[in-house]
Amino acid sequence: MVLSPNNTGTQVMEFLMICFPGMQDSQHWLSVVLAPLLALALGANVVLLITIWQEASLHEPMYYLLAILSVLDVILCLTVIPKV
Repeated sequence: MVLSPNNTGTQVMEFLMICFPGMQDSQHWLSVVLAPLLALALGANVVLLITIWQEASLHEPMYYLLAILSVLDVILCLTVIPKV
């Protein structure tokens, strides 16, 4: 029995944002704007979570809710922005 290699791989030459169809020329500039916004959102949420975790006076239900919302925002940023 002879095994033949399966060479069905494809090579990606261009990455297009799926959120803005028809704007292929300006998508590079949009990524320049969206990347710092992603970093800012993630950084602010991480600082908020670390502050709530470190400060004992912030261990109250209101701040737990704020921490949960912050974690959800981080998850949303990490799942939606890369797809854009």
